[in-house]
Amino acid sequence: MVSVNWTVFTTAFRKVAHGTETFTNGGLFQWDLTDLSGKPVASGLYYMRLEIKTGTGSTQKILKILVIR
Repeated sequence: MVSVNWTVFTTAFRKVAHGTETFTNGGLFQWDLTDLSGKPVASGLYYMRLEIKTGTGSTQKILKILVIR
């Protein structure tokens, strides 16, 4: 089992979205490009922080996401 905690920030480090996903036999993680209130985010650069926890430990990753509408 793998647990993924994720948070999306603007370049000014304002939290835009967050959540937790759990996978038991693999899977696909996808952000729906909406903010905390469910509205579509604006075009621009965002940072996503992923914390991935498994039974043997955890790791963190920072990803850049470019949204073009």
